[in-house]
Amino acid sequence: MKKKITKFIDFLKEFDFLWSLPMSFGIFIIYPIIGEHIWGEGFSSYSPEFFQAGLYAGLIAILFNSMTQMGIYINFPEVYEYYLKDGFKDLPTWQKVIIFFSVYGLFFFSLLKIWTVVV
Repeated sequence: MKKKITKFIDFLKEFDFLWSLPMSFGIFIIYPIIGEHIWGEGFSSYSPEFFQAGLYAGLIAILFNSMTQMGIYINFPEVYEYYLKDGFKDLPTWQKVIIFFSVYGLFFFSLLKIWTVVV
């Protein structure tokens, strides 16, 4: 039983978007409701959109990060496995930066460009 729990925790650590994305979406929805309940209608004059813009940006960042990780996992499985192993940690800093920006950064940038065209 203990082994299954540790495997589940390791799975959640590897694919953190499975819990962070629903949690941030829930906060995005519930925050204005709770804020108005606690602070009353005066909270309404302090537009919840002001706070929700930050939550929305965080939600989009988590979503794109998750999509980027899954895209690398599906399209470049060897690179993803190498990234998770200790061999990547032993590389010099400049090689880590080049690998990071060439694969992860360009994939993330392409998602942002698609988002700007769609929205």
